[in-house]
Amino acid sequence: MCARKSIKLTPSNTKKLSILFEVVSSRPFLLRTVPTSENQLVNVLLEDLLSVLLDKWLDKGSKVKYTTLLNKMIAQRSNSESQAFRHIIKKQDELLYLLMSTNQAILRQDKDDFKKIKSMYKYGTKENEIYAALDNLVNRDNRNYFETD
Repeated sequence: MCARKSIKLTPSNTKKLSILFEVVSSRPFLLRTVPTSENQLVNVLLEDLLSVLLDKWLDKGSKVKYTTLLNKMIAQRSNSESQAFRHIIKKQDELLYLLMSTNQAILRQDKDDFKKIKSMYKYGTKENEIYAALDNLVNRDNRNYFETD
């Protein structure tokens, strides 16, 4: 069994660890287990990182460098984030179309009115006017409620 080892962090890493601990403490959903101390947080992070590195480097045929692995992880994260973002935008557009359809059906008392909806991105359509008004409202609300210093 290994003896317990003490690891000294650089001042820069100590500061980053404190900031990360505050972030994780305020948003516990970010990690699978919520650490109660900075030591636990370091152990959680090291466990994941060391597992990945050991999997890559213990394979005799593998010659993956750390920088290559890090760049691949960053690229995968940005690709998956952008795909998720596009999916959310698509769902948001679908909801806007559904909202427009419902509103038009109620106003016109026509249950098949959704078949007559035009593109909200095509200039000059009533749907485009509604979309522009909603977009302006959302932008104004975001500026008012989510201002950053």
